[in-house]
Amino acid sequence: LISRSESVLKDLIYKYDLIVEASGQVVYEYIVSTGEITWGRSINTILGYQPDEIAGGFEQWMEFLHPDDLPGIMKSLAEAEKTCSYWDERYRMRHKDGHYLWIRDRGFFLPDNTQSVYCQVGMLEDITTLKQSEDAMDFERRQLLSIFDSINQVIYVTDTSTYDILFANKHLRDQLGKNPIGKFCYKELQ
Repeated sequence: LISRSESVLKDLIYKYDLIVEASGQVVYEYIVSTGEITWGRSINTILGYQPDEIAGGFEQWMEFLHPDDLPGIMKSLAEAEKTCSYWDERYRMRHKDGHYLWIRDRGFFLPDNTQSVYCQVGMLEDITTLKQSEDAMDFERRQLLSIFDSINQVIYVTDTSTYDILFANKHLRDQLGKNPIGKFCYKELQ
């Protein structure tokens, strides 16, 4: 019975490892009391490190974070740890080659049998391409809004189901003497 259970368990672990690897994410376990972090084997694929090169635990993880992201991430992490809850953040992490990747890190803090925080289990995902696309779309959006604001004609956009004003260019805002965004267009534009 034990050998059968061990065989089933090994098979499940093997399949789990394959699924994680196929997802392109890195699984980790962080033991809070010791600072030890055990990384999944796909860490090399995402960050370029071999397991023995990234065995420095929590202190090393903090060293890999982009300095601009570190204070906010540490605050957010401490809050999730204190409440033993779910954590989901985006930050930049240094690749072995020296460049930074955008990472989405999400996981759960788990309590021990005394309800004190024991560990965090989670996953890292490389979202660099997604972040670059979001930044490019935001830039294009700001450019377009700037163009609309420079036109000396009334331009506005409404929600077709609620008739709320979603955008009003500078010319319309100046003409009304207020910002009508969020208001009903038929009331504001009479």
